[in-house]
Amino acid sequence: TESKMDERALRQMNESLEMMVSDRTQKLSELNAALHTANEGKTRFLAAAGHDLMQPLNAAHLFTSSLQQRLQLKNSNLQCREELEILQHIDNSLHVAEHLINTLLDISRLDTGTIKPNVTAFDLHTLLTSLASEFDVIAAEKGLQLRWVDCHSWVHSDDKLLRRVLQNLLLNAVRYTPGGRILLGCRRRPGAVDIQIWDTGVGIPDDQIEHIFKEFHRIKHRNTDGTLDSKGLGLGLAIAQRISQLLQHPLSVHSRVGKGTVFSIRVPTTQVTQTAQANQSSPAPPKLSGLTVFCVDNEPMILSGVESLLNQWQCISTSASSLKSALEKANTLPRSPDALLVDYQLDDETGFDVIDALDECWEDVVPAILMTADHAEAVKLKARERGYYFLQKPITPEGLQAALSSVLTDQQ
Repeated sequence: TESKMDERALRQMNESLEMMVSDRTQKLSELNAALHTANEGKTRFLAAAGHDLMQPLNAAHLFTSSLQQRLQLKNSNLQCREELEILQHIDNSLHVAEHLINTLLDISRLDTGTIKPNVTAFDLHTLLTSLASEFDVIAAEKGLQLRWVDCHSWVHSDDKLLRRVLQNLLLNAVRYTPGGRILLGCRRRPGAVDIQIWDTGVGIPDDQIEHIFKEFHRIKHRNTDGTLDSKGLGLGLAIAQRISQLLQHPLSVHSRVGKGTVFSIRVPTTQVTQTAQANQSSPAPPKLSGLTVFCVDNEPMILSGVESLLNQWQCISTSASSLKSALEKANTLPRSPDALLVDYQLDDETGFDVIDALDECWEDVVPAILMTADHAEAVKLKARERGYYFLQKPITPEGLQAALSSVLTDQQ
């Protein structure tokens, strides 16, 4: 009948639509999977490329630091001062290159959720004092006056990530303030504190406010000499916003063209505890003279740079580039060393394998410092579970010295 024919046609149409929807859904799923794979591939490429690029830069930085320390021990004649100045320029250039690579890697890690906050209670006074000291010099070099208002509020946050946000905001203030003042301070709110950075700079046009947190977006402005500013990648504010979202700290901005800008990040406050107060203070680091250190890294330049610094600090060092050579050298030592300094990413094994093998060889548990350019939380967690000290590459002379000092302090 006509009714049955209509019913059959309707059923066929529904089946056809269901097949079309199923086909489109499958294609969309395949496209999403391809995009996810491509994004993961980009992240892996950036991580691998960043690791390979950072190794020679890190080695060069260690060498320049060692040379600077050697020259400073010599007589401060004119030639030495000129050599120190040249070394400082080289070191500054290396820092810029390292910063650019790390910035690109940070964007990638923030987008993929690799960075995990380590939230603790700490006094803002320590963080603000450090930032004020750092940026007082940077601002003065540009003829700016940096003022800061001390604050002793205890907050609940990740101090390293929060510091990164404030550094980026302060750098932005310095860059876009051709003359005048920058103010760093806090305003207390119920259950929180607003950390604010005010400047008397060029200001941000209303139509640009919504774009300033986008990657590679830069507002064109002229320096005091009339030239266009060409520094930076336009990533500082993008990173600041991503970190503030990760920490769940609201970030806001208010600006008037020709008057200046204020950035504000709201951080939750917490109660002060005696334990937290005790953790804020640390004794002066001990001298490292005579400390025996066994280093394992498959990058010859890193090994040479570390050895140069250790010799400068009058440590006694032994170096190896693999597990095999490490065991060969370990068997020649009269006793186990005071500390192990081992890279995580070796050619055929991990740093954990090397530490285990050396401990077994010496029949001793030697305090170990694990170095890595890998930012995976799993590596840090495993190192902490094993009781190892941890150094994120690129390592700095200050970071290495602090880690070795901790080893020496714990042994006393």
